[in-house]
Amino acid sequence: MITSQSLPLNNNKPLNIKVHQYELHPFSRAIRAYLDYHQIPYQTIEANPMSNEEDQPTVPYVTIQENTILESTRNAYLFFESWLACDGDLSHLNLTLNAARLHQQMDILAEMEGNLSMLVLTKRFSTDAAAKNVFVPPEFANASFWRRAIVPLISPLLVKAHWRKQTNALLQASEGKSLDTLLIESVDRWLALRGNSPFFGGSSPNLVDLHLYGMLSSLLAEPALKAQLMNTPDTTTLATTPATTTPLS
Repeated sequence: MITSQSLPLNNNKPLNIKVHQYELHPFSRAIRAYLDYHQIPYQTIEANPMSNEEDQPTVPYVTIQENTILESTRNAYLFFESWLACDGDLSHLNLTLNAARLHQQMDILAEMEGNLSMLVLTKRFSTDAAAKNVFVPPEFANASFWRRAIVPLISPLLVKAHWRKQTNALLQASEGKSLDTLLIESVDRWLALRGNSPFFGGSSPNLVDLHLYGMLSSLLAEPALKAQLMNTPDTTTLATTPATTTPLS
């Protein structure tokens, strides 16, 4: 986990937040849902899935003040929650204090990564068409002939193979249940933890709500995947709730 000492930030400079992303990637949309809800301005930069840069972090990641990198969604959430808590005054940024304050939400996100996140990612890349759409943004038309020819063919296959391997253990232990059934059951289990509250955060969304909303919105952005998920009322309600001030398309 990041610390205040590990971030070389200048209080006299704007944050200049950039989200390096794939437009339809579940974690990319989760980060954007969080930033949109809190009305934190940012710029998106579409990543190159065929980049051979050795030092490039795993996408998505966030850069602030150009040279500071937040390499995971949880690190990004911790930083922005701490930044909001000190009213944007970087000289009073206390990541350690806020890590303790947010430990329960962070624990939920960590547990979520072990099942629901894995299922969402596998579903997001479950077909060639769905996987291809993640890596071929509108501006891709201006890319070189090599990228336009190779990326749509190779990247979806690599990602599908990766997430299928990660989820094989879950499928093998599922007693014949399909990926769709496992995904919907997992969503229902997480929603049940809200109890009678509309959100994990009680009367208003917290970072767990926004993370879950962003991930599921990635599936609903794909017509074929959306049609399958619309059969579950709770899933539909959660993922179509306008939790962000700027709705994700």
